[in-house]
Amino acid sequence: MPNTRDGSAIYSSHNIHSPLINAESACGTSHTDVAYVTSRVSHIRNQVSGTKLAAEDALINAITAIQAAKTADCHAEELLTQTQEKHPRSQYLWDFAFAEKSCGFHNPDYAPEFLAGATNLTRQAQMLTAQSANDLQPLANGVYYKQ
Repeated sequence: MPNTRDGSAIYSSHNIHSPLINAESACGTSHTDVAYVTSRVSHIRNQVSGTKLAAEDALINAITAIQAAKTADCHAEELLTQTQEKHPRSQYLWDFAFAEKSCGFHNPDYAPEFLAGATNLTRQAQMLTAQSANDLQPLANGVYYKQ
């Protein structure tokens, strides 16, 4: 939080907004190369944003597959049950990665890992759904968000 002056009083700003709005003041007290810091933040956010969109597409595809399997003639109820267990776990990983709203900046090592885990679980759910219905249609993947 950058320091703010009100007359002769100096205090830490508690405004809730991106520190990038005033990067020199917010980051310059700890970092000598503010341009590098802001470019690094941008790089992390772009990388994590792409991974986030891929995970969201996978989540939607898994939900679509599960809904289709529930209405179709399911041949393996146990596989469908496994599918339904994977989806909330994948959603939890997505939620965990984005609950703090920094688009990965606060946790650049783990945010992509959590999102990749979410994508992996949802794709497993799709595979199990296809197996349970003995149909390849649940493996169809849509892209719902464009970067």
